[in-house]
Amino acid sequence: MEGRVPRPGPGRSATVLVVDDQIIVLDIARQLLESAGYSVHIAPGGRDALRIYEERADDIDCVLLDLEMPGMNGIDTYHGLRGIRDDVRVIFSSGFDRDHVMSQLPGQDGVGFVQKPYRLRTLEAAVEQAVGVAGPLLREPPSR
Repeated sequence: MEGRVPRPGPGRSATVLVVDDQIIVLDIARQLLESAGYSVHIAPGGRDALRIYEERADDIDCVLLDLEMPGMNGIDTYHGLRGIRDDVRVIFSSGFDRDHVMSQLPGQDGVGFVQKPYRLRTLEAAVEQAVGVAGPLLREPPSR
C-alpha cells in the first residue's frame, strides 16, 4: 500500500479519530484537538473505531487510541486498524507509562504515545509527530 504524504503546515488540517471507552475522555480529547484546529471523529470502543476507520481511512490522518478498553482493547484495535490500512498512524494513550505500552508493540512503525491525563501541548505534539510534521514516532512528545 502506498504511504500517505504528510499534510503541509503544522498539522492543523489533520483529522484525528479518538478512541476511548470513557465518554468524558472522548469529550476532553475532542475539545482539546478541535481548539487546536484539528478535525475529530470519536469512537467509544474498538469495534466502532474499526467501522469508522474502514469508512473514512483516507480522511483520517491518525488515531488516538486508548490502551485499556473493555471488549476490544487498544492492542486488538490497533491490529484491526492495520488490517484495514497498514500505514495507519496510531498514538496510544494510557494512564500507564510509555515503556509499559510500547513494550507490547516492539518494532512497530507509525506508533506513538501520549500519557493521560492529556495536556494540550503534549497532545498537539503527538498529533504533529503522527502526521509527519514533527519527526518520527516511537517516543513521547516533549512537554511544552
